[in-house]
Amino acid sequence: MSAVKRIALFVVTNLAVLVLLSIIVRILGIDALLAQQGIGADGLLVFAAAIGFGGAFISLAMSQWSAKTMMGVRTIDRPVTWSRNDPVPGFGDHMDVFNLPDNQTATRLSIVVCSYGHARSEIWPALE
Repeated sequence: MSAVKRIALFVVTNLAVLVLLSIIVRILGIDALLAQQGIGADGLLVFAAAIGFGGAFISLAMSQWSAKTMMGVRTIDRPVTWSRNDPVPGFGDHMDVFNLPDNQTATRLSIVVCSYGHARSEIWPALE
């Protein structure tokens, strides 16, 4: 997903929340109560936007770290190079070939690939 698409989805989602909030404020009559206090509903929406966008940015900044921590994920630090993708007979079947430094890294990559589902993995070590 491109960065522009991510930003657009982020902005559209937050604007949709603000539209929903403004509809709820009008339906429940909260705007009339705020007007009696001398506070406009627009000020409430601006405040909600500032808090909402700020919270979303903080959540995005923390999400990768928290997901890795909670799931106990370890990244593969060794170099992994994808050398080719070959089609094989069958609907949507293909074979990916990776160059990896050792069998342990190959096993880790195999587990990651299979965890996405609908995949089968085999490790064929190269002989020198």
